[in-house]
Amino acid sequence: MTLDKKTRALLALTAALAFAGCGDDDSTDDPGDDPMVDMGTTDMSSDDDLGGGPVTTESYVVTVHDGDSDITYLAQVDDLAAGTTVGFTGPQIPGSVIAVASGDDPYVYVGSSSSVLYRYVVTADGVELDDEVDFINQGTTAINGYQSALFLVDETKGYFLDLANNQVVIWNPTDMTVTGAEDFSETVTGADIRSGHSGFPIQIGTKYYYGLGFIDSTTLGVLGGAAMLVIDSADDSATVFRDPMDRCGYTFSIAEGTDGIYLASESYAAANHALDDSAPAPCMVRFDPETETFDETFQQDLTALVGGTAAGTVVPGPTAGEAYLRVLEESELPCTVEQWSMGDSSCPAGGAGPRARLLSVQAAWKWYELTLGDTPVATEMPDAVLTSGATLGINSGAEILVPEFEGTATDLRDFTGNVYGDIVLESEGYIRSIAKVTVVTE
Repeated sequence: MTLDKKTRALLALTAALAFAGCGDDDSTDDPGDDPMVDMGTTDMSSDDDLGGGPVTTESYVVTVHDGDSDITYLAQVDDLAAGTTVGFTGPQIPGSVIAVASGDDPYVYVGSSSSVLYRYVVTADGVELDDEVDFINQGTTAINGYQSALFLVDETKGYFLDLANNQVVIWNPTDMTVTGAEDFSETVTGADIRSGHSGFPIQIGTKYYYGLGFIDSTTLGVLGGAAMLVIDSADDSATVFRDPMDRCGYTFSIAEGTDGIYLASESYAAANHALDDSAPAPCMVRFDPETETFDETFQQDLTALVGGTAAGTVVPGPTAGEAYLRVLEESELPCTVEQWSMGDSSCPAGGAGPRARLLSVQAAWKWYELTLGDTPVATEMPDAVLTSGATLGINSGAEILVPEFEGTATDLRDFTGNVYGDIVLESEGYIRSIAKVTVVTE
């Protein structure tokens, strides 16, 4: 089947940027995972024939989290290029936040660790608070997590995936009002289940597809079973489709193939299984968006795909049928996986469950190119830099930034053309998201 579609990585996030790393949906303050970056070009336009018109330029708002003070700064930079630096400057918001923008106006929308969504306007003089709306009447207590949890459909419609309440909150970016909510809690059962969603949603027509995964809210152990959340902007419906065979687990990451949408276990699931082989093995399944069913004849063991090494988290490639896969390079760890699972003192922490997070965010994951299809093929990328494997996104586009975390600082590396390039931004703190805006400069 060939899909009639337009794919884009939406306002995707920096995964829940938790020390949890890739694929956690809690609201902690750590580095995370996922999405694509449209680095853009500067548009200096004027109407000389009419005596000169407004001059516009593209600018970026970077959310920089200071873990010591638990404050996020909305820092502004004019460009993403070698030598660009950013620090704890700009408006301050308590806690961890996520930011999104449409890219063609000066507004950036900032979720917070509370129920309030802020709209800031970026001018030649800086970033200024413009308006706000409170989601508290929908029961929402925090608007953070994955950047892709908050996104814009158009000027009058935006969504927030409130997974704490298993609902989609609908809001109007122009009026800054809440217009409704769509509940899907009946498909996520169990008081001890915590769900999370992908940082790479896929759009086909009016529908947005999010991979879902589930963990035990007490032990943080991975629960088996793939799921897909489908939001239709035509009628604001939100429907969860569960794999009837309960395969894989923690299937946040998704990528579009020429024969359907592929859902794959995240790297946390791979780390959890590496430390505890009784946990669900990381794998990949396929979903048909036309019939909205899972293909029961297709299942790919991700570990087997790369010769027995822990592997998880699939990132969409530039075209349908292409993707990228994170693979653990055990030799770059401070100890072996076996020592880690045994709690050896040479390891940061031993065991599975929540401590598998530490393994999933080690700077020891490399990237493989992944060809999707009935018989997937994974090929190691040459000269790839070992990182924690996160990818960071802004609006939509075909360029990617790879965060490299060093202590409490973040470097962003250009991944344009799927080749590791220069560091284009150096920052204090954790960069959780970037939003591109268009600013009128005169």
